[in-house]
Amino acid sequence: MSIRVSIIDGNNFFHRTFWQNCDVKNFSKSLKGVVNTWLLMRQNSLKNQRVIMVFDTCKSERRLNLFPEYKGHRKTSLTPEQYAMFQKVFPVFIEICRKSGLNVLDGDGYEADDYIALLSFMLRNNHLVTIISTDGDFPQLIDDRISVYNPNKKVTITKENFENIFGFKQKYYLDYKCMTGDTSDNIPNIAGVGEKKATDYILEYGNYEQIVEELKIKNAGKKKP
Repeated sequence: MSIRVSIIDGNNFFHRTFWQNCDVKNFSKSLKGVVNTWLLMRQNSLKNQRVIMVFDTCKSERRLNLFPEYKGHRKTSLTPEQYAMFQKVFPVFIEICRKSGLNVLDGDGYEADDYIALLSFMLRNNHLVTIISTDGDFPQLIDDRISVYNPNKKVTITKENFENIFGFKQKYYLDYKCMTGDTSDNIPNIAGVGEKKATDYILEYGNYEQIVEELKIKNAGKKKP
């Protein structure tokens, strides 16, 4: 029998819960709200399984070398007071998770995405892996042993229901992301291609390489002699 393991995107969890409890004048209240939310989640929905929490505490040098504009546009909409409280509570929450005996990974030049992808593939042979995050990058990892739970939508995306949710087969998800980009990471989309058009292209032509070739042929046919 396979053991269940949940890999939690720690930054994603913290952002979702911190703002529900943030009090810029009260550090203890802000921290307590996040910790209590985590404890309820641990006791109610994560029973009888292994749990790993993964945090972003640095940017990926490898990604920055490939694309210097990576995450370069990010500007905080927080007030100075909110940002200061965020900076105080976040490292304390990580340390609480670590000292509670929870398996915690962060830093060392790798982002949470890197750790989560690596852990998922390392553990999938002997575990049923669930990634808990609202991040749109993770569905590309889904297979018969790896699923993604979106806490905002309260939906678990699996290999079986993927096509019903996205409208195309899971094997095309990376092609889809290449076309639509990622505004949160400052990765541009292909000009004029949004989610609907990318989906239409996939359904009509297949993967990214096939789409490019078919569009080249179509566009060549439209040129005037």
